[in-house]
Amino acid sequence: MRKTFAIATLLLALFVARVHAAPVLYSGSDAANSADPRPNANSAAAAFSSAAGALGPTSLINFESAPVGSFHNYAIVPGVSINGTDGVTSADQTIANAAYSTPDGIYGYNTTASGS
Repeated sequence: MRKTFAIATLLLALFVARVHAAPVLYSGSDAANSADPRPNANSAAAAFSSAAGALGPTSLINFESAPVGSFHNYAIVPGVSINGTDGVTSADQTIANAAYSTPDGIYGYNTTASGS
């Protein structure tokens, strides 16, 4: 009985020692258009930034200086790239400086301070 308990305890300790992380989800949906306030999304972004910052330095990548147009492979900054197609029509990815369609709350919009 003691031997079985000892083996079970050892196996449990080995299993637990291998668990290093769990998924963490930050979600904030406001169904907002570009001129609307986004309190839930802003709160989730702040919570993520705080948690990520506790792990080390963070950075934010925006597309303010990115060229407008279609691309299949695009190096944003050294070590960061976007590759692929849109998944529906196999068209290349696109960076635009205008809304794709309306409402912009569904199709996306510029959220940066210097938004162009």
